[in-house]
Amino acid sequence: MYWSTATEEENDHFSLERSTDLLEWELIGTVQGGGTTQELHSYSFLDKEYDHTLNYYRLEQTDINGAHELVGSVIVIDNSREEHKVVRRLNYVGQEVDEFYHG
Repeated sequence: MYWSTATEEENDHFSLERSTDLLEWELIGTVQGGGTTQELHSYSFLDKEYDHTLNYYRLEQTDINGAHELVGSVIVIDNSREEHKVVRRLNYVGQEVDEFYHG
């Protein structure tokens, strides 16, 4: 998974979560945030332990003070096939959105 930020304010870390049913989410890793910055930062995380089925991924950002929120959209990757690719993007109410969706 790849993502980037244009600015950050008191960003402690990102948490990446995975689900196979959109009901139960498992924390699969964290990536250290950039603190407070006005510079572009790029991040990535490689999921090596995925299930061989449709996998849903979401990203949560946590501030230094512990406040947290989901960011971006849910990404759906079909890991049941040899070639892995994003097959759908969903917002947090289950509506399909394109790669330019913000919210």
